[in-house]
This record gives sequence, C-alpha cells and structure tokens, in this order.
Amino acid sequence: MIGMLGITAGAHRLWSHKSYEAAWPVRLVFMLANSAAHQGSIYQWTRDHRMHHKYTDTEMDPHSIQYGFWYSHMGWLFYRKSQKLREASRTIIMNDIENDSIVMFQHRNNFILSHLFCFILPTLYGKYMWNSYWIGYFYFGVVRWVVLLHSTWCVNSVAHMWGTTPYNPRISSRQNMVTSLVAAGEGWHNYHHTYPYDYRASEFNWNNEWNPTTLLLDGLSSVGLVWNKKVGHPAK
Repeated sequence: MIGMLGITAGAHRLWSHKSYEAAWPVRLVFMLANSAAHQGSIYQWTRDHRMHHKYTDTEMDPHSIQYGFWYSHMGWLFYRKSQKLREASRTIIMNDIENDSIVMFQHRNNFILSHLFCFILPTLYGKYMWNSYWIGYFYFGVVRWVVLLHSTWCVNSVAHMWGTTPYNPRISSRQNMVTSLVAAGEGWHNYHHTYPYDYRASEFNWNNEWNPTTLLLDGLSSVGLVWNKKVGHPAK
C-alpha cells in the first residue's frame, strides 16, 4: 500500500494533476513511497500521464486502449516509442516539475532510490523479521512489486475497457470498482478523465466510494499538511 500511495497520492494526484498542495515533508514521503513502487521517476511518470490525458485514445497516447488490452496494460512499455510519441512528449509542459527540487532529486538518483526502497530494504526487513533474506527479497520485494505494477496498469487497461460512463460516454475511460479496489481508489476513471483536477479522482468522498487515497489526503488536510484541494462539479 505504501508504494501504491506513492503513485496515487503522489505521482498522480499531486504531481501530474496538481489537484492539491502539500507541505514539503509530505512531498518527501510521497517521493520515497513512489521510489518503492519502482515505476520510473516521478518526472517520467508525470510526463507520460499528462500525455495520456492530452492525447487520450489517439496514437500519441502512450498506452492507448485503441491498440488493445495488453498493449494498454503493459505492452506499451516494451515497444520503442514512435516518432509521433517522441514529438508529442516535447509538447508537454513540465516547468513545474523541473522546478521541484524533491522530484528532480529523485529523477537524478532514481536507479539508487528505486532499488533501495523496492528491493534492498524489503530484503533487510525479511532478515530482521524472519532471519531470511530470501523471504524479504521475494515476497516483500519482487511479489509486492509485481502486484503493484499490475494494479497500477489496470487503470490504463481495465478501467478503459469495462465499466460505466455516466459522466462522458464519448471517451473510453470507465467507472470500474474492481480497479478502485486494487488501485487505492483510482478506478472511478470516467469521472477522472472528465474532471482530472479533482483531488479525489471521484465525484464522491471516501465514505461513499472506496478511495483510501482520498482518505489519506483528507487526514493530512485535517492537520494542515495538505491544502487547496480542488474538486470537480458534475452537472446533476
């Protein structure tokens, strides 16, 4: 869950969409949690996600569902980026990210940080708790990482293929409860693509729809560590 929140609360809602603001200790913790997720640096993740929203369902969408389930789920990571994709990436405004010292520190040191928090520390944890490096490395490192990867990828694939479209039926993103369950509330995706700036990534609060990421952000907000939470206003 720590790594997942580094993606959902950090790379996605904070840095990609700027849907809220956070104190530097929160941003630092989210950066380290993001490193534990080992899904590329926040800089790379944000660039690709902003491309996805700007060019959704086109050939300039990095993981367009138009190329099929497996491509959007994970296949896109194994293909050489086309010239159009490379050109599209240069249209993405990244000044805010480039001026963020925490993000750029991670970007410069991503290899070390991701391996430290994704594999080395879990390996040492296994040794400390069960006197077994193998348990720590395999279960808390590799297995945890693979489960986290596929949970995140479900947002790109499952939530663009199956579910309802109550907010905008003209786009591929769907409301998918299963994706929300495995991805900490990120499956209310038709709403998210309609109101991408909403810090909840959902019309409703965490007590009405499964959304532990929103629960965390509301908790941090209650003690003054998160503020300026943006909310969408769907027509009734």
